[in-house]
Amino acid sequence: MKSKTVGKPPKSRNSGLIMIVLLLLLGLVVGGCYYGYKEFLSPKSSTIQTVAKIDDYAYYLNSNATRLYKKYYKLLEKELEDSKVDEEKYVTLISQLFAIDFYTLDNKITNQDIGGVQFIAATLQERFKEEASQSIYKYIQNNMRKKRTQELPEVKKATVTNVKREKYEKGNFRDFSAFTTTVELEYIEDMGYPEELKLHFVHEENKLVLVEIKENKENA
Repeated sequence: MKSKTVGKPPKSRNSGLIMIVLLLLLGLVVGGCYYGYKEFLSPKSSTIQTVAKIDDYAYYLNSNATRLYKKYYKLLEKELEDSKVDEEKYVTLISQLFAIDFYTLDNKITNQDIGGVQFIAATLQERFKEEASQSIYKYIQNNMRKKRTQELPEVKKATVTNVKREKYEKGNFRDFSAFTTTVELEYIEDMGYPEELKLHFVHEENKLVLVEIKENKENA
């Protein structure tokens, strides 16, 4: 009787092809998961962190602050460390800090990231944020993924040209030793934003707080 050569069954070859396809699919799934993590869950998203505080006055410095803002913040820290604060120097510095932070939009992540809020009187802060988000901050595009191409202003110089101590009476605020300051602004690029501000500060506990802002687009 002649012997017969037994060949490999066709299903073995099919099993090999199925394994290759499964491995390719697995690779695609793993790659997709990794891309999803990097794109949506990894910590590369823009976040703002507090990097310094002046506890007695509740002032803070955020990680997205510009170099100019950091410069004046350090001067404010130094001034407030003194046992006897020079109020004219104090109000000059917070006028500059407010102007730089509020009118620099380029470092803001969303239109809810309102600058300068910490210098506003506590009872006015919510209204101030709401009004800002519906006006000067309204059209800021989201930059959580750091892909924004929108051109936005950045203050390059804030000069206090006048400091005046005078009585202030308006609404719920009354201070016979309040301050009015005039601030002139220069931007890295002129985009039509205010160039002169008149700011009104009153005393609130141990600090001076901003209660009224008047702005001009051209210097008077």
